[in-house]
Amino acid sequence: MALPNPDRTIPNTDTVGPPGPSGGEFANKVAAEVQRIWELVPNMLVNIGGSADAITAECDPPLISSYIHGQRFWLIPAANNTGPVTIDIDQRGQVDVVSYDGQQLQAGDLVAGEGTELVYDGDNNQMRLVHPTARELLARASGGASWWEQIGDSGEISAPVANVEFTFTVDRYVSVAVFINDLRRSVNGAEVFRVTLRNASAAIVTLTSETSGGSIAPARFTARTDFVLGRTVELRSLGFGWYVASASPGSFTPASGADATPPDRVRVEFGSGNIGSGRVTAYGLRIEPD
Repeated sequence: MALPNPDRTIPNTDTVGPPGPSGGEFANKVAAEVQRIWELVPNMLVNIGGSADAITAECDPPLISSYIHGQRFWLIPAANNTGPVTIDIDQRGQVDVVSYDGQQLQAGDLVAGEGTELVYDGDNNQMRLVHPTARELLARASGGASWWEQIGDSGEISAPVANVEFTFTVDRYVSVAVFINDLRRSVNGAEVFRVTLRNASAAIVTLTSETSGGSIAPARFTARTDFVLGRTVELRSLGFGWYVASASPGSFTPASGADATPPDRVRVEFGSGNIGSGRVTAYGLRIEPD
């Protein structure tokens, strides 16, 4: 079988006409082409570490240079992401992981144990997903100008957590709905229940289970909270156990400077106690399709 030729021509060894490349020149071109082919073959990422949203990994075989435009990697995440993601491979530098069309990842776009292929976009210094995520495929299949998509899912909470928080891209949604299913405190106590629309700096608006008569403390909460971004719509809450919770929206009282930055997350928590069990999911109503 003939050796590959980067010029896509057969070397001319005829004594009539222009001479073909010399043996050394031809060998160098073949070596360069083979090197480029190897650079474009997906490399397995191993020893996945860091966190769900700030991934570290090692390349097998190890990288011998910085990231190369067009270089591909096969990633099997160790955990579901909860928001925008970065990755650092072989300590060559942290870069954003984005969707195939360059958008920040949403919660759950990377799924623990499910492989996905990345390609390095050297023009924008990003690792792009080669294929659309399940969320993006579902959104595309809907065919509408706007739709609901999942922002995050806590799964069944099996160990106490301080809060459940989901992040989302600023200006992506016109409405955010948070669903709380049988959420219980880890210990009994007079704990206020809170659902907060916020940004990284501070809470923007908080809905609580407080009434004019003071705090109420049901043992469990099943609720749905709806936010129109910029203001609160309503809180519907059912409490089981000690009391039946009757909750009304809290007032719009931004913390100092919080209203200067748009919201990019929602948080569910008890006043000072941990969440013991239950499940929280959140969905956003898209402004427009990608």
